[in-house]
Amino acid sequence: MRARARLEDVARAVRSAVSAMPHDCPQGLRVRVEKVLKVLEREEIHICVSGLFKAGKSTLINQLARWPILPSGSLPETGAPAVLRRRSPQQVRIQSRSGAMQEIEANAETLSRHTSLYTEDGRRRELNEMALQAEIDAPRLEIAPNVVLVDLPGLRDTREMDEVALDLASEADLILWVFRSEPAFSEQDSAFLAYLVEMCGAHVIQLVLNAMTSQKGANAWREFLRDVAPAHRQALRSAIGEIGLDERHVEKLCIVDATLVRKAFIGVTFGGRELFRLLRSVARRSDLTVKAARFVRVARTLDVCAAWALEAQTEIEAAYTEAASRYEVYRARMDRRDAIRAEIDAAVAQAFQGLDDEIARAGRDAASGVSENGYSVGVNVAGPLVNGATSAVETRRKGLIARLAAIGSDPEAVPLDAKMAGRIETAFLPEGSGAQSPRARFEAVIGTVSTRQPKLSWGRVASWLKGRDSEVEAAASATRGAVRSAASTASRAALACQPRVRALAKELLEPPSITVVAPPDERPRERLADFVSKVDHARARAVA
Repeated sequence: MRARARLEDVARAVRSAVSAMPHDCPQGLRVRVEKVLKVLEREEIHICVSGLFKAGKSTLINQLARWPILPSGSLPETGAPAVLRRRSPQQVRIQSRSGAMQEIEANAETLSRHTSLYTEDGRRRELNEMALQAEIDAPRLEIAPNVVLVDLPGLRDTREMDEVALDLASEADLILWVFRSEPAFSEQDSAFLAYLVEMCGAHVIQLVLNAMTSQKGANAWREFLRDVAPAHRQALRSAIGEIGLDERHVEKLCIVDATLVRKAFIGVTFGGRELFRLLRSVARRSDLTVKAARFVRVARTLDVCAAWALEAQTEIEAAYTEAASRYEVYRARMDRRDAIRAEIDAAVAQAFQGLDDEIARAGRDAASGVSENGYSVGVNVAGPLVNGATSAVETRRKGLIARLAAIGSDPEAVPLDAKMAGRIETAFLPEGSGAQSPRARFEAVIGTVSTRQPKLSWGRVASWLKGRDSEVEAAASATRGAVRSAASTASRAALACQPRVRALAKELLEPPSITVVAPPDERPRERLADFVSKVDHARARAVA
């Protein structure tokens, strides 16, 4: 019960880690974790017989099954894995690549047509021409009912075939790695074993040396054990360090003659006794022992996840820091742009501030100088007085251009050059005035006074109207009105320019186009942190 409870606890933690995997997690790592979870929850013990092609794997399994059901010959035969169980009645089923199961005749010839790499005439089959796998019920198989024996395609074949074999081998509780004495343990053996050790751990590897002797018999077997086997053990000792194995694997090396393991001559079993003892020991493993070995694999796989997550965290943090820096620069530029616009508004407002009052005051002062007794003097000075007030527009315009030029010196703004300053100056002209300045506009309005009073001569008004008080009063009154009207007209003409000046100033000093930068996304960091947390929790449960 304790083993079952712990299994469920670890499985639950691994499922939680799988569900938290970031979407950019390598697909191979995701598949590996899901596979570990599948192995963890499996009830049967899986023993995979693996090795390079033509190592004698199928021959060995036929001996264990007491039934020559698996094709074997001079060419590499196994093209699809075969799953064998000790079960009655004797039968063979094949699973097509579509998933459908079909029972076939229980003999090697029929099975060969569905799973062998080569046809009877020697043509190599394509992968899609073969079954996905074969399932064989063998009543006399020398394994316990809770053990499954899997015959894998030989490695060092095509890439596709190697991937099929390694994928299934990585799910095994025990891997019998079969290699021949001729040729001896090779670099290819080392490379594939190193991969399996990385994926599953060294504890699942059992080395099996298939003795290839020129003669068969007890004497040849003894000579092999005495004269040849020590050299193979020494070769293994030289290679195990790079593979990830240790001296225990050399000491536990199982030496067999795959063609004779079921025969016995005067106490010689050709390795059969040792092999059967090994298989029985696997079957006798307690549930807790099996699960503990699987927990080791879980921990190894989660270590790989943690290493990937650590590297991904470093990359994400760097990307986040860079994004945050870009966003900070963007926000600073946006804030400065808003500040520039506010400065432009303030500059234009200041340029026009009080202008209306100044012009109106000048008009009132000039009008008050037009009296009955000083008519001609008042009229003669009215124009210059008001003209002087309207020249304030020119002064303010120049002041505005200078201030905008200062704003334009900001590196975030467009510099105000002479051409732009000219456009600002032109914008001060009243709309529809035909390039007529407020001063010229005012002078034109003042000129209407003489037009409206054609009988009055400004230079000779005193002598001409002498003794005609009522007419003088009327003329003075009309003139005062005309002066005030002229001042009002000049004021309106100047103030009417303000919206256009403001719009033009903003247009001319609009900062360069700013590319929108989104704020850094917190979600990838949060997802990865959640994944790391769940991986750490699952690993802690697995090694507890």
